[in-house]
Amino acid sequence: MFTEGQSEPWETTTTPPNPAQQTLFSCGPEQLIRNFNAAMKAQPEAYLFWGAEYWVLRKQSGDPSYLQAFERILAA
Repeated sequence: MFTEGQSEPWETTTTPPNPAQQTLFSCGPEQLIRNFNAAMKAQPEAYLFWGAEYWVLRKQSGDPSYLQAFERILAA
């Protein structure tokens, strides 16, 4: 069972906290997809994406890449 999968960055500090034109090291959009695909190999009954509110913040800041990554997962 997976209780949640990392779907947003988890840096201790960043300046600025929501950097424009770049993603953070710990979990970029492609890592979101890799985390999900790795978890699906275990065939869980459910997978919760931890961090979806961050995706909305990024889109409001002009970066839709996290929501686009999630759309790719849903389309697969």
